[in-house]
Amino acid sequence: MRSSVTSVLKPLSRFSGHRLGIAVFLVAVVFRGAVGWVFVDNFDADPDAYAAIANSIERTGVYGLTDDQGIARPTAFRPPLYPWILAVLSISDQDHRIEILVLHAMLGGWTVLATFLIAMRYTSSRWSFLAAGLVLLDPILLMQSTLVMTETLATALAATVLWWCSVMTSHSRRPERAQRSSGNPMLLRCNCRNFAALVPAYSVPAYSVLGILLALSYLCRPTFLVWAVLLLFALAGVSAWRQRWVNMLQPAIALLIVAAGVGAWTARNWTVIGHPVWATTHGGYTLLLGNNPMFYQHLRTSRPGEAWDAEPFLEDYKNRLQEHPEIVDEHSDDRWAYEKAKATIVSQPQVFAYSSLVRLARLWSPMPHQVQGRSASMNLAVGIFYTCVFLTSLIGLFKQRHRLLEPFMLAGLTLAITLSVVHSVYWSNMRMRAPLTPALAVLVAAGCCRNVKVNTD
Repeated sequence: MRSSVTSVLKPLSRFSGHRLGIAVFLVAVVFRGAVGWVFVDNFDADPDAYAAIANSIERTGVYGLTDDQGIARPTAFRPPLYPWILAVLSISDQDHRIEILVLHAMLGGWTVLATFLIAMRYTSSRWSFLAAGLVLLDPILLMQSTLVMTETLATALAATVLWWCSVMTSHSRRPERAQRSSGNPMLLRCNCRNFAALVPAYSVPAYSVLGILLALSYLCRPTFLVWAVLLLFALAGVSAWRQRWVNMLQPAIALLIVAAGVGAWTARNWTVIGHPVWATTHGGYTLLLGNNPMFYQHLRTSRPGEAWDAEPFLEDYKNRLQEHPEIVDEHSDDRWAYEKAKATIVSQPQVFAYSSLVRLARLWSPMPHQVQGRSASMNLAVGIFYTCVFLTSLIGLFKQRHRLLEPFMLAGLTLAITLSVVHSVYWSNMRMRAPLTPALAVLVAAGCCRNVKVNTD
């Protein structure tokens, strides 16, 4: 199997680096565009109100939602980056499908290219094609690229952060004991002996760019704020462990930039909504969706892995405004949902603990739920795909264990920790691990590659 894959990928590795990158990007854009075109009608739906907010921005200049009287009212219901991008594209109710299709195709193309570039630094050109192909054909990313939702943008931003961290690694000081690879003069062999010599590249410009990328990621998905804090503290901790005290201050630059992004969004919400909302006014619902009496009852009585029918909960949730007059705006609605979820958690702590394990399992499950309308054979194919990805990525992680303190590896690990922790509490399903796909693909390529290498160009 391995020799057959190698025979297919080897001829592709003979092209120059720039041509390879351009070819990978164009193929990815065309393929994602074709998939989007097949499912172009999906872009008419707006399940998370991103297009509605974009319409409000484009027509009235207000980041908000239009009420029954046609008045745009400011909102913090969704994070701002994706609706603003849609608004810049002048998306309208009449014909916005092509604009979103092109946007998602370009974002998908960059995600594939970024994965390819990272893999080039960690493996070889032939196995980099495998990493790029895994991202290109990933079932979750393919599905989400045909929907007006943030997974495509969030994954592109995560891939950009991961790529930049790999650039920081490759421009770090050359390890003292590393030896040049005979196969490529631009690559270095690494082993456990030079583990402590691998020092991340610390500079004001490098961390300024990292801070901007992390701030944009947060404005796309508030969960990324946890990632930003974990990653920057991890990088500072590496410096402290190696007694490089001056370099500990460099991540603070990125942290300040992220804090500025958080402050700007919070100040905007405080000004126009009247409350210092730092994330969104939708978080309470996602917490309640995963921590309500109906879901807990389902966990008590159902078989492991059985899908939960949320329709009764959703019907009950729709009637909340009539039953709870204290809900007067979206902020009080969000607070009510948070309090109701907290009450459920406090009253049933043992079920909450079990539900956290269930949510974690659903986040990382290789197999989608078998629900009405889904083919059993397709579910099985997806399950086999992700099982192979997970197992091979673990092999790649083991092979790269001596590089766990490099920026790219720290970025991938802290992102995995972030998604696991956050979505063990909030509602969880497979699509929420989408931003980690590029990192997993690189580890798969590393798991297949015989030689462990690091690029220092």
